[in-house]
Amino acid sequence: PSPGRYASHYSEGAFFDKARRYGRQAGVAVIYAGLLLFYLLKKPGLPWKVRLAIAGALGYFILPFDVLPDFIVGLGYSDDLSVLLGVLACCYAHIDDGVRERARTKIREWFGGHCDGTRAVDRLMGAA
Repeated sequence: PSPGRYASHYSEGAFFDKARRYGRQAGVAVIYAGLLLFYLLKKPGLPWKVRLAIAGALGYFILPFDVLPDFIVGLGYSDDLSVLLGVLACCYAHIDDGVRERARTKIREWFGGHCDGTRAVDRLMGAA
């Protein structure tokens, strides 16, 4: 399904609430991918199609019951990661060092020094 169809489920508060509450369960890579999209969404001048795709991906992450319900240990966030990475791949050219640094700073705040997931996502997107 198109990520844009989940855009109505996105809100900044709901995203941050879920990311903070379930961040350890979801993992650094999932939360970092979400934060990259979150901070990119705040960038002025972003094309509306990119905004819609990002809002849809973040809305999908927020929903607890999607293709693989989030409560399934070990698998529940794999579909979320796939959607987030898919949208990241489509709009990664819009991500600059400022967006990456804001996302990394939030990861360090929430996870402490454990940031291996950030490097993995950046490598996967060709930015490391």
